[in-house]
Amino acid sequence: EQWDTMYERLKLYKEKYGHCLVPKRYAVDPKLGTWVETQRVQYKKLPRLFDPVTGLETGVQPNKRLNAERLQKLEAIGFVWSAKHVRKNANNAGAAAPGGTKGRRRNSGGSVETVDSSTGVGAMEFGVADPNNGIAETQQP
Repeated sequence: EQWDTMYERLKLYKEKYGHCLVPKRYAVDPKLGTWVETQRVQYKKLPRLFDPVTGLETGVQPNKRLNAERLQKLEAIGFVWSAKHVRKNANNAGAAAPGGTKGRRRNSGGSVETVDSSTGVGAMEFGVADPNNGIAETQQP
């Protein structure tokens, strides 16, 4: 089945780079990048399950495209369902690994980490967030 073939390609990617954050436009294997993005889109479409007492989300209801077995397989290899923290940043210095992109993410303490999506390598930057959620000052540690 095609899903299983793509899953195996994702496992190879993870073996090489140590994570499942395949760039959407992965030059080395464009079909894999598109497939990973499709899995994330399908996951977002799944109905959410909530605890009746706390009202907190407890999981998702699998469907035909993203059934329980597929969800379990992806989660078992550390698949990231939302990669919003990995954003392109055209102003980043340095080259990404082949087919990779650079992105930045802000943690709850206001620090920003520059991340290479192909290698998962990050470099921390510490700064003060401005009201527009940008960085007013940045210092390398």
